[in-house]
Amino acid sequence: QVRSCLAQAILAQAALAQGRPWPSPHHFCSPSEHRSSISTLLRVSAMAKAELDIEELRSIWLAADYNGNGYISLAEFDKLVEERFPDLNNKPVINMAHRIAAGEDGYVVKKEFKRVLYLLEWCNEVFVAFAAIDTGDDRRVDQAEFSKGANEVLGLEMSEEELQAAFDSIDVNGGKQILFDEFGEYVMQKKLDIVSASDFD
Repeated sequence: QVRSCLAQAILAQAALAQGRPWPSPHHFCSPSEHRSSISTLLRVSAMAKAELDIEELRSIWLAADYNGNGYISLAEFDKLVEERFPDLNNKPVINMAHRIAAGEDGYVVKKEFKRVLYLLEWCNEVFVAFAAIDTGDDRRVDQAEFSKGANEVLGLEMSEEELQAAFDSIDVNGGKQILFDEFGEYVMQKKLDIVSASDFD
Protein backbone atom coordinates (compact mmCIF):
# COMPACT_ATOMS: atom_id res chain seq x y z
CA GLN A 1 0.00 0.00 0.00
CA VAL A 2 1.38 3.41 -0.97
CA ARG A 3 1.31 5.80 1.99
CA SER A 4 1.24 9.59 2.21
CA CYS A 5 4.46 11.59 2.31
CA LEU A 6 4.10 12.16 6.05
CA ALA A 7 3.35 8.52 6.78
CA GLN A 8 6.47 7.58 4.80
CA ALA A 9 8.47 10.05 6.88
CA ILE A 10 7.24 8.42 10.08
CA LEU A 11 8.28 5.00 8.80
CA ALA A 12 11.68 6.43 7.85
CA GLN A 13 12.10 7.78 11.38
CA ALA A 14 11.33 4.37 12.88
CA ALA A 15 13.78 2.66 10.53
CA LEU A 16 16.56 5.13 11.29
CA ALA A 17 15.95 4.84 15.03
CA GLN A 18 16.40 1.07 14.75
CA GLY A 19 19.49 1.34 12.55
CA ARG A 20 17.75 -0.09 9.50
CA PRO A 21 18.28 1.29 5.98
CA TRP A 22 15.41 3.13 4.31
CA PRO A 23 14.59 2.34 0.69
CA SER A 24 15.43 4.80 -2.06
CA PRO A 25 15.03 6.67 -4.31
CA HIS A 26 12.66 9.20 -2.81
CA HIS A 27 10.40 11.31 -5.00
CA PHE A 28 9.47 14.95 -4.52
CA CYS A 29 5.84 15.72 -3.91
CA SER A 30 4.37 19.18 -4.10
CA PRO A 31 1.22 20.13 -2.15
CA SER A 32 -0.85 19.73 -5.33
CA GLU A 33 0.54 16.22 -5.83
CA HIS A 34 -0.44 15.42 -2.25
CA ARG A 35 -4.03 16.18 -3.14
CA SER A 36 -4.10 14.67 -6.63
CA SER A 37 -3.66 10.97 -5.96
CA ILE A 38 -2.95 8.78 -2.96
CA SER A 39 -1.37 6.29 -5.34
CA THR A 40 1.43 8.71 -6.33
CA LEU A 41 4.76 7.65 -4.88
CA LEU A 42 5.78 10.53 -2.61
CA ARG A 43 9.19 11.75 -1.64
CA VAL A 44 10.66 11.33 1.83
CA SER A 45 13.87 12.96 2.88
CA ALA A 46 16.47 10.42 3.97
CA MET A 47 17.22 12.87 6.80
CA ALA A 48 20.70 13.07 5.27
CA LYS A 49 21.77 16.12 7.24
CA ALA A 50 21.56 14.13 10.45
CA GLU A 51 23.54 11.29 8.84
CA LEU A 52 26.54 13.36 7.77
CA ASP A 53 29.96 11.99 8.72
CA ILE A 54 31.33 12.97 12.09
CA GLU A 55 33.80 15.55 10.76
CA GLU A 56 31.07 17.33 8.82
CA LEU A 57 28.79 17.31 11.86
CA ARG A 58 31.59 18.73 13.99
CA SER A 59 32.22 21.47 11.42
CA ILE A 60 28.54 22.43 11.34
CA TRP A 61 28.33 22.37 15.13
CA LEU A 62 31.32 24.72 15.44
CA ALA A 63 29.80 27.08 12.87
CA ALA A 64 26.54 27.17 14.86
CA ASP A 65 28.18 27.41 18.29
CA TYR A 66 30.48 30.21 17.15
CA ASN A 67 30.98 31.62 20.66
CA GLY A 68 31.94 28.17 22.01
CA ASN A 69 29.55 28.15 24.95
CA GLY A 70 28.39 24.59 24.25
CA TYR A 71 24.80 25.22 23.25
CA ILE A 72 22.81 26.61 20.31
CA SER A 73 20.05 29.14 20.81
CA LEU A 74 17.12 29.53 18.43
CA ALA A 75 18.78 32.62 16.91
CA GLU A 76 22.00 30.68 16.30
CA PHE A 77 20.10 27.77 14.76
CA ASP A 78 18.13 30.15 12.57
CA LYS A 79 21.39 31.68 11.32
CA LEU A 80 22.88 28.22 10.70
CA VAL A 81 19.92 27.09 8.60
CA GLU A 82 19.89 30.33 6.61
CA GLU A 83 23.59 29.97 5.78
CA ARG A 84 24.06 26.20 5.48
CA PHE A 85 20.63 24.82 4.54
CA PRO A 86 18.80 27.58 2.63
CA ASP A 87 16.38 25.03 1.11
CA LEU A 88 14.98 24.54 4.63
CA ASN A 89 14.97 28.21 5.63
CA ASN A 90 11.35 28.27 6.77
CA LYS A 91 10.77 30.01 10.11
CA PRO A 92 7.87 27.84 11.36
CA VAL A 93 9.91 24.71 10.54
CA ILE A 94 13.07 26.06 12.20
CA ASN A 95 11.16 27.13 15.31
CA MET A 96 9.43 23.78 15.72
CA ALA A 97 12.56 21.71 15.16
CA HIS A 98 14.57 23.72 17.68
CA ARG A 99 11.78 23.75 20.26
CA ILE A 100 11.34 19.96 20.15
CA ALA A 101 15.06 19.22 20.28
CA ALA A 102 15.89 21.79 22.95
CA GLY A 103 13.19 20.93 25.44
CA GLU A 104 12.40 23.09 28.45
CA ASP A 105 15.76 24.89 28.69
CA GLY A 106 15.43 26.32 25.18
CA TYR A 107 18.94 25.41 24.05
CA VAL A 108 20.33 22.61 21.88
CA VAL A 109 23.46 20.98 23.31
CA LYS A 110 25.89 18.75 21.42
CA LYS A 111 24.14 15.48 22.32
CA GLU A 112 20.94 16.92 20.79
CA PHE A 113 22.57 18.21 17.60
CA LYS A 114 21.92 15.22 15.33
CA ARG A 115 18.39 15.19 16.66
CA VAL A 116 17.75 18.84 15.73
CA LEU A 117 19.13 18.28 12.20
CA TYR A 118 16.86 15.27 11.79
CA LEU A 119 13.93 17.26 13.15
CA LEU A 120 14.65 20.13 10.77
CA GLU A 121 13.96 17.85 7.83
CA TRP A 122 11.12 16.00 9.54
CA CYS A 123 9.37 19.26 10.48
CA ASN A 124 9.72 20.34 6.87
CA GLU A 125 7.84 17.17 5.87
CA VAL A 126 5.14 18.09 8.40
CA PHE A 127 4.96 21.57 6.87
CA VAL A 128 4.56 20.07 3.38
CA ALA A 129 1.65 17.99 4.70
CA PHE A 130 0.12 21.03 6.41
CA ALA A 131 0.43 23.05 3.19
CA ALA A 132 -1.25 20.25 1.24
CA ILE A 133 -4.30 20.46 3.50
CA ASP A 134 -4.23 24.27 3.59
CA THR A 135 -5.83 24.80 0.19
CA GLY A 136 -6.49 28.46 1.03
CA ASP A 137 -2.73 29.07 1.34
CA ASP A 138 -3.23 31.26 4.41
CA ARG A 139 -1.21 29.06 6.81
CA ARG A 140 -4.41 28.10 8.59
CA VAL A 141 -6.57 25.00 8.19
CA ASP A 142 -10.30 25.22 8.77
CA GLN A 143 -12.73 22.38 9.35
CA ALA A 144 -13.67 22.05 5.66
CA GLU A 145 -10.02 21.88 4.55
CA PHE A 146 -9.19 19.35 7.26
CA SER A 147 -12.14 17.12 6.43
CA LYS A 148 -11.29 17.25 2.73
CA GLY A 149 -7.55 16.64 2.93
CA ALA A 150 -6.52 14.99 6.19
CA ASN A 151 -7.42 11.41 5.32
CA GLU A 152 -5.39 11.48 2.12
CA VAL A 153 -2.41 13.46 3.35
CA LEU A 154 -2.09 11.78 6.75
CA GLY A 155 -3.54 8.39 5.90
CA LEU A 156 -6.09 8.65 8.71
CA GLU A 157 -9.01 6.71 7.17
CA MET A 158 -11.45 8.51 9.46
CA SER A 159 -15.19 9.05 9.11
CA GLU A 160 -16.64 12.56 8.94
CA GLU A 161 -17.50 12.37 12.63
CA GLU A 162 -14.02 11.22 13.53
CA LEU A 163 -12.47 13.99 11.44
CA GLN A 164 -14.63 16.55 13.24
CA ALA A 165 -13.53 15.18 16.60
CA ALA A 166 -9.88 15.20 15.51
CA PHE A 167 -10.18 18.79 14.32
CA ASP A 168 -11.70 19.85 17.62
CA SER A 169 -8.92 18.11 19.56
CA ILE A 170 -6.24 19.91 17.51
CA ASP A 171 -7.97 23.30 17.72
CA VAL A 172 -7.22 23.64 21.42
CA ASN A 173 -8.09 27.35 21.62
CA GLY A 174 -11.42 26.92 19.86
CA GLY A 175 -10.54 29.41 17.12
CA LYS A 176 -11.99 27.20 14.35
CA GLN A 177 -8.58 27.25 12.63
CA ILE A 178 -5.60 24.91 12.99
CA LEU A 179 -2.19 26.57 12.98
CA PHE A 180 1.04 24.81 12.03
CA ASP A 181 2.22 24.39 15.63
CA GLU A 182 -1.09 22.78 16.60
CA PHE A 183 -0.92 20.52 13.57
CA GLY A 184 2.63 19.50 14.43
CA GLU A 185 1.66 18.68 18.01
CA TYR A 186 -1.13 16.44 16.76
CA VAL A 187 1.16 14.62 14.34
CA MET A 188 3.73 14.02 17.08
CA GLN A 189 1.16 12.79 19.57
CA LYS A 190 -0.44 10.39 17.12
CA LYS A 191 2.38 9.29 14.85
CA LEU A 192 5.89 10.02 16.04
CA ASP A 193 8.06 8.56 18.77
CA ILE A 194 11.05 10.90 18.85
CA VAL A 195 14.31 9.21 19.69
CA SER A 196 17.30 11.20 20.92
CA ALA A 197 20.36 10.77 18.73
CA SER A 198 23.63 9.67 20.26
CA ASP A 199 26.29 12.14 21.27
CA PHE A 200 29.44 12.86 19.30
CA ASP A 201 32.81 14.13 20.52
